[in-house]
Amino acid sequence: MPNLLSENLLTTNVLPDEDAVFTAPGLVPMRAFETIDIDDFAYTIVDSLKKHGRNVIYFSDIAESFESRFLNLTDCVASKLINVYDFDPKNIKFVSGANPLIENYHLYNRHTRYNNWITLDCTLVNSFEFRMKRYIDSYDFQQHGVNLISRQRNLHRPKIFTFLNGGVRLHRLYLFSYIVSNNLLGKGYVSMHTTTAIINNVRYQMNLEPKKLPTFDDLLDKFQLIDTKIPMLLTIKEDEKNLQHTISSNDLHLFDTSYFSIIGETSFFKRMLMSEGHLYNPHLEGSFLTEKTFRAIACQHPFIMMSRPHTLKHLRRFGYKTFAPYIDETYDDIEDDHERLLKISELVKNLCAKNPSFWRDFVHGTKDIVKHNFEVLMNAKLNCFTYQDFLRTKPTNSVL
Repeated sequence: MPNLLSENLLTTNVLPDEDAVFTAPGLVPMRAFETIDIDDFAYTIVDSLKKHGRNVIYFSDIAESFESRFLNLTDCVASKLINVYDFDPKNIKFVSGANPLIENYHLYNRHTRYNNWITLDCTLVNSFEFRMKRYIDSYDFQQHGVNLISRQRNLHRPKIFTFLNGGVRLHRLYLFSYIVSNNLLGKGYVSMHTTTAIINNVRYQMNLEPKKLPTFDDLLDKFQLIDTKIPMLLTIKEDEKNLQHTISSNDLHLFDTSYFSIIGETSFFKRMLMSEGHLYNPHLEGSFLTEKTFRAIACQHPFIMMSRPHTLKHLRRFGYKTFAPYIDETYDDIEDDHERLLKISELVKNLCAKNPSFWRDFVHGTKDIVKHNFEVLMNAKLNCFTYQDFLRTKPTNSVL
């Protein structure tokens, strides 16, 4: 059995609780679900709590949002704890990396009701924002001759955009194919850490989706005819993919010599995502920001956000500024996932056709915004939205 428990969140260090034991980080990435025995997991929790004189178990998915497989596993183990070990439900808690917003708390409650899961005392944490801030604080960029605060950037830059991708997700693959098929690959720094076999598998699965993205098959047809080497890497090697969650001094060159980032966030589609050849919904609906967003902010880069609708509005609620009118951000209001993705794709194409005078004005116009965003990030504090916060806030029916 894999290592399932941690005495504290040493790897994230964002939710200290002296009376709690936490599930170990990374249960989803290491695919432990297929090997976890529910009875053994429940016994391990009870035994660990007794050994350490603690009462509370946190099911920690702090690196994800509302991940359906994790929530299902949590429900199975929590049911065993309650029914077999007479465990107090109030001492079974869940912590998520979903944005600490009351809307997300409503969504968590809705997901548990819909799936007939036990609704736990939930805490939402800005884990990626806080970790990026701490990472910058602790990492000595100066040893590489880099000062994140006062870097000099040229007005004229050889690339228009930076589009960094780790694992393949449908919205990232769509825009990647759109870029390749519209001869825009040379306009930007693009990475895609996947293989042609996976791309072909996702294409096959696309045929099963009731509402296919317009022109998706055509894009992939053109893509297959272009000599594009996959996986496409930039600053890291094939065996260094764990570094994609950080910032290296080499990464800074990508941001300093391009005008904006395309951020392919984890969550985009409301109802369905694809991974590893299976049709399922790994990330249920919810607002979720990862290192992809905060890396661009740390590198003081304007951005287009490929995420759930209204993500830019959520960022502004956290104190950040976005880039209208220099970037058309009307895509953020489009509820239909397919229409929003098409709007973003066309926006990228239009920006790639802009002349040098536009980009000179763009750099001047966004300079104070990116500086402001960097300062907000560097002043970020641990922000948790708890069950007690939820009770203190009048519920609304807006997302129920």
